[in-house]
Amino acid sequence: MKALVTFYSRTGTTEQVAGLLADRLCSEGIEVTVAPIRTEKVPGVFSGILQARVSARPTLSQAVADTGGYDLVFIGFPVWAGRPAPAVNSFLSGLKSAAGQKFAPFATCGISGGHQAPLSQVSSHLTGIGCRVVTSRGFWRGNRSAFRQSVDEFAKQALKAAGKAQ
Repeated sequence: MKALVTFYSRTGTTEQVAGLLADRLCSEGIEVTVAPIRTEKVPGVFSGILQARVSARPTLSQAVADTGGYDLVFIGFPVWAGRPAPAVNSFLSGLKSAAGQKFAPFATCGISGGHQAPLSQVSSHLTGIGCRVVTSRGFWRGNRSAFRQSVDEFAKQALKAAGKAQ
């Protein structure tokens, strides 16, 4: 099985979760590609919040253009102003030939429970273009000590839902 772990991270929290996830998947014998999503300009806090509020789609300088070679795609993002970080909007709008593909979105958030609406928004977009969302998970930044256990549970759930025997 091949998995892609792609993510946008401004402060490093989402990158930390993506790294833990990739480690866990590798320990399960999964062939993993880790690919950050990067924008041409890194927004400041306030401009990033404003971009999130209007669902902006900034120009990407780095992202996987074709996810078709993967059995399972994890896409991670921080929550800004109650919405996915704008770079993720750009990534999602640029997905090519992803219909039928399995996705497992995850979000990091500074507010406990603040990930639910953005995860729903991303999941709705994915299902709207014909993808299958096998599971999703939010990670609260205030509970970093529990990241590893939560990531392990998320990976196990995603692999099971994607058809990888445990």
